Amino acid sequence: MEPLIRLLTALVLAAGPSAPTVHGPRETTSRAPLFEFSAREPGVATARKRFRCAFDSRTLHPCQRRYSQRLAIGRHVLRVRAVDPRGRSGPIAAIRVVVARKQLPVTATIRVGTTPVGVAYGAQTVWAVNFRGHSVSRIEPAVNRVAATIDVGGQPYGIGFGDGAIWVGDYEAGVVTRIDPATNAVVAKVVLGGQAINPAVGGGYAWFPNFTLGLLEQVDTRTNKLVGAIRLGGNPEDAALAADGTLWVSNEDGSVEHVDPRARTVVARIPVPADPDFLAIDDSGSVWVTSLRAPAVSRIDAAAGVVAGRVRAPVGTQGVAIGGGSVWVSNFNDGTLLRIDPQALEITATYRVGDQPRGVAIGGDSVWVANGLSSTVSRVALP
Repeated sequence: MEPLIRLLTALVLAAGPSAPTVHGPRETTSRAPLFEFSAREPGVATARKRFRCAFDSRTLHPCQRRYSQRLAIGRHVLRVRAVDPRGRSGPIAAIRVVVARKQLPVTATIRVGTTPVGVAYGAQTVWAVNFRGHSVSRIEPAVNRVAATIDVGGQPYGIGFGDGAIWVGDYEAGVVTRIDPATNAVVAKVVLGGQAINPAVGGGYAWFPNFTLGLLEQVDTRTNKLVGAIRLGGNPEDAALAADGTLWVSNEDGSVEHVDPRARTVVARIPVPADPDFLAIDDSGSVWVTSLRAPAVSRIDAAAGVVAGRVRAPVGTQGVAIGGGSVWVSNFNDGTLLRIDPQALEITATYRVGDQPRGVAIGGDSVWVANGLSSTVSRVALP
C-alpha cells in the first residue's frame, strides 16, 4: 500500500499547476477590466506561481497575477496558464469577455409626426421631416415641444436649412418645398421629378440629390427655380457643401463624389464601404461618411481624395453631424447615437435614442436625432 501512496504522491507532484481560475468580469463596459489569476498545486503557494496570458491570441506572454489590458468594444477571449517554480506549465484556461458600450440617457425626447427621417437646425429652431406624416414638425428647443406642424404633402424625406429658408425634398414625386421659418408658411414648390432627397444649401443655391434620376439638381434660392443639374455616377442620397464651395455627394452604389459646381464636373469618385447614406464635413475639411450595410464610418481626406481613416462601428450607421469636438452618428439597427473621437477614430460614448434613427443635426448646444419608428426626436446635450 505504501508504494502505491508514494507513486500517487509522485504523480501529483509531477502534474504541475492546475488550470487557472480567472476572477473578473465576463461582461463589462470598462475598456480596461481587471482580472486576477489563481491556480492550485500541492505544496506550492499561489504567490510562488507565475502566469502567462494573452487576449485574442494563442501566443502567451508573462502576466502579473492581477492583470489589466485596454480592449476594444466587442468580444474577446482571455487565455491563461500557470507556471510553477520548477518551470512546469499547467493547462490553459480560456474565458470569453464582452466589452460593451455605455449607453447614456438622452436629454429629452419629443414626439413629432409619423416616421421622421430627417432633421435640420435653422433660425434657432429644430425642424423634423415626417416621411409618412407628409409634414414638417417645428420644435422649439427652449421647451422641447412641437410648436407647429406644416403640411407639405407627398413623402418628404430630405431637409436642410440655408439662405434663410427650410428646404424639403420629396421622395414620392421629386417636389421641393420651401418653408419660411418666420411664418411657417410654404412659400414655394419646385418640381424636379424623380426622388429629391437630402439637400445642401448655401451660396444662393439648394442642391438636391435626385436618387432615381442620378442627378445633383440646382435650385436658385432667389428665384425658386431649377437652373441646372450635374450628372452623377450612382444613385445619389445626401449632399454637403464644403467651405471652398465644392460639393460632396454619397451614392447608393458605394461611392462618394466630389463635385465642382462651377465647372459642373465630378472631380473625384471615391469608393467607400457598402451603401453610404449620409455625410458631413468637419472644420478641417475631412468628409465623414456612414455606411448602412458595413461596420464602418469613413473619413475622407478631401485634398487627397482618398479614405484616410475608418471607425469600426456596428452595422447600420446613418445620419452624421459634427459638433462639440466630436463626430455624431446614428445607428438605424440598434437605436443608438454614437459619439466618435475624430482623432483617435474611436467610439467614446453611446446614447440610447429611439427606434430606427436616421437624420442627425447639431444646433442649440445639442445633438438632434430623428427616430423613424418611434416618431420622436431625441435631444442630447453637447458635452
